[in-house]
Amino acid sequence: MSVVRSVPVEMAGKDYELRFEQPDVIALEDDLKIGYVFLFRMEQGVPVYLSLKLVRALIHRGLKVRDDRGKFRYAFPQGPKGADEAGAVIEQYISDGGKIVDLWKNCYDAFAGWFGESKESGESGEGQDGDEKNSP
Repeated sequence: MSVVRSVPVEMAGKDYELRFEQPDVIALEDDLKIGYVFLFRMEQGVPVYLSLKLVRALIHRGLKVRDDRGKFRYAFPQGPKGADEAGAVIEQYISDGGKIVDLWKNCYDAFAGWFGESKESGESGEGQDGDEKNSP
């Protein structure tokens, strides 16, 4: 069973997929200086660490597009410039009426396999076998 899941999202008029592979998880931990098991901590049904910084890092590292060959590629460059671009897309998403908590929930759904949660119906669960490296 693959821990990698894809969750379709639309932001700023474009279709993307949220998808967290192992290099993304490690980069998130480095970016935020916190272990991944704490990123989605809830108390009384409310996210403990919901912040723009967290959601921006999740979108920066996890938002993917498919190239002409169907392979997943990062939607943003994997550096400070890409983090700024991710922030701009989030700002546009919120301006268009989206809610940051909904982005957080979509990221949680894409990340859930890393917590050992079983796949929900409709999830392909395809890993990166055969894909070119998508390294940060």
